[in-house]
Amino acid sequence: MKNNKKGIDTYFIPHINHLGLSLKGKRLFALAHFVLQKNKKYIDFFKNNNDMFITLDSGVAEGSRVPVNEFMQCAKDIKATEIICPDELYDCNETIKLTHEFIDGLSIKDKKKYKFMMVPQGNNIENFVKCLKALQKMPECSCIGISKFDAPKIMGKTKDIHKVCESRQRLIDYLVSRNLLTKPVHCLGYDNPKEFSYYIMRGYKFIRSCDSASAILCGMKNIKFAKNGLEVVKPAGGDIYHVTTMSDKQVDLSLYNINITKKLCGNA
Repeated sequence: MKNNKKGIDTYFIPHINHLGLSLKGKRLFALAHFVLQKNKKYIDFFKNNNDMFITLDSGVAEGSRVPVNEFMQCAKDIKATEIICPDELYDCNETIKLTHEFIDGLSIKDKKKYKFMMVPQGNNIENFVKCLKALQKMPECSCIGISKFDAPKIMGKTKDIHKVCESRQRLIDYLVSRNLLTKPVHCLGYDNPKEFSYYIMRGYKFIRSCDSASAILCGMKNIKFAKNGLEVVKPAGGDIYHVTTMSDKQVDLSLYNINITKKLCGNA
């Protein structure tokens, strides 16, 4: 797969009270359920920065699936560039069904207006590959999102501190070795940005981008990234993460973590 872009594009997901921190990344990541809450500050932030690439997530990982008609209204409200199609965690057949139903329900205009990230699911490698192949065949698929939740289940967990990055590295190596990836890849969520220096080292230019609240959440918890990433287990976020106001010291530490992440992604 040809891709001459250098580095891995970053999305940083901050508290609602610190949305400006997300501008430190190359792309913006929006959660639909916050748009549905009619939070003017949140909606206006994305509308005012629509010169950037904006990805809209349905919020399933946060426990909130948004109805399709409302989801598409969210995309219009924030002037999204890309939409993450619905999926069902660990369920291959349901994910294929949900994705087809979602795409089939869209107007021709919307299919042309937006890019679509599709997220394969499976409870083992065979089902994951089946789902991946089915989604990549869809002409609307512009990117494959590989979730932080799938890899540890499919490939087996390692130490908690590295369970996401090492498991997803093994999963991506497996897919590459069998020439199974035909679309750019977005890494949906991560705990340790150390993961991405591996892809840079391997020359995996098809890894398009990654998103996480990790750098900012760790800043809030007074955790400083080492030069090679996170050296402790990432603390849990939770809904309170999105409404907390950080101190100046926590903001500065978040910015430091963001810069470490960007270096590990080849963007500094």
